[in-house]
Amino acid sequence: MPAFAGKCPITIRRNTVDVNKGSNHPIILAIDDSQLVLDGYVGLLNEKGYEVLTALTHQSALTIIEKINRPVFILLDWWFTNEQGDRISAAKLPSELTLLSRFPPLIMVITTDGSIAAEQAAIAAGATWFLPKARIELLADNVDRAVNHFRTIMQLWSDPVTKALKRDAMYEAMVGELTRAFRSKVSIACVMFDLNKFKPINDTYGHDIGDTVLCSVNESLRLNIRSDIDILCRYGGDEFVVFLINITESEVRRFIEKACKAIAANKVITTNKDGLEVGVGVTSSAGFSMITHEDIIARLSYQNSSTEHPNREEQVLAFFSLINDAIKKADAKMFAEKERSR
Repeated sequence: MPAFAGKCPITIRRNTVDVNKGSNHPIILAIDDSQLVLDGYVGLLNEKGYEVLTALTHQSALTIIEKINRPVFILLDWWFTNEQGDRISAAKLPSELTLLSRFPPLIMVITTDGSIAAEQAAIAAGATWFLPKARIELLADNVDRAVNHFRTIMQLWSDPVTKALKRDAMYEAMVGELTRAFRSKVSIACVMFDLNKFKPINDTYGHDIGDTVLCSVNESLRLNIRSDIDILCRYGGDEFVVFLINITESEVRRFIEKACKAIAANKVITTNKDGLEVGVGVTSSAGFSMITHEDIIARLSYQNSSTEHPNREEQVLAFFSLINDAIKKADAKMFAEKERSR
């Protein structure tokens, strides 16, 4: 029988933010139409210990970012030469990259035009930083500052007890996942877990033991998801939400069965009022709902009925609404299951 002793004795990996394990250490994606420039970025930043991916075209950049589930810091050349030899601006790319990213990326525009007008245009398009190529020697220092900024953000997005994602971070991550699901035509499951009779644990053994039980539940869920794909969130109190990406209903049911058994098997070792060692644990109830490709299309069509192509704000609002509905449906099924088991 698995047992935990002490407060949150858990090694947190992806989906649960850990600054010491590097899971929130961003990947750098450099986008430029010059291979020579990209090679220079790779050489400079590899020496600093950063992982750098490169893209010569906008489309290849979008393809790469769809496959990344970690924070991304983007180095973006503002002007590109297309296949017809025309010079085109990257003004639309920041919004497209942001929608596809699991976490909102930080974007540094790097350009030969160091004017105030160029900087204002880059920031208006969604860039976070602006660096003229004439000052490229400052690149490494700017990347260091961006990484530290990322670490601060990810710490704020992690639940202080379990280190799972907070609710707000879950919404941000799911915007990217729904965008990817729309493009790849796959389904996503939303699973709500609620712990049974958790309050008596706090009342009997204290909140420290209660917090450790929450950590053990989080770990049981983490070990049963695909840590490089799925999303785990502490939704609030004794509720956890898991989003399972590209999955069938039968697979979701098998996941719930395994996860609930794992939660029930874990015990936190403590002593009772008589000084005797006891194992404290909980059982859980779960319910789920599915978000299909058709659901995504319908929600985008409803939200953006007046426009052929939704802008980013409209798409985010549509996805937030879809997430809310999925959680409500999963929550209702979870409570129905809880009533049946009483």
